[in-house]
Amino acid sequence: MAKVVLDVAKVVLDMRKVVLDVGKVVLDVAKVVLDVGKMVLHVGKVVLDVAKVVLDVGKVVLDVAKVVRDVGKVVLDVAKVVLDVAKVVLDVGKVVLDVGKVVLDGVHAALPSSLPSPHHHRLLKSALFPLLRLS
Repeated sequence: MAKVVLDVAKVVLDMRKVVLDVGKVVLDVAKVVLDVGKMVLHVGKVVLDVAKVVLDVGKVVLDVAKVVRDVGKVVLDVAKVVLDVAKVVLDVGKVVLDVGKVVLDGVHAALPSSLPSPHHHRLLKSALFPLLRLS
């Protein structure tokens, strides 16, 4: 009987060693899981920092877009003013052209009738037209 008890004690002792070895493996696995958890936490912090930077860049891009929009509005307003000025210049040019025609007709009417009318008219036109352009 003592031998059986001794054999059972050896088996229990061996089982205790196995349980101890399994416990060591479980502890090592727990350490690895803890290290992986630390790495995941670190990666999470980096991702959060990157997200903050992306958010800040997005805010800057939005501000730049607003400035570009405002500049575009100013450019559009300036273009409208330039168009209005161009219309006025065109109207003034038409008036100057009409005045030039009246002056040319007056000069033509004041010429002696002995001159050849169509040829003289062309000469006057070619002589006066550059002067009309200058005004």
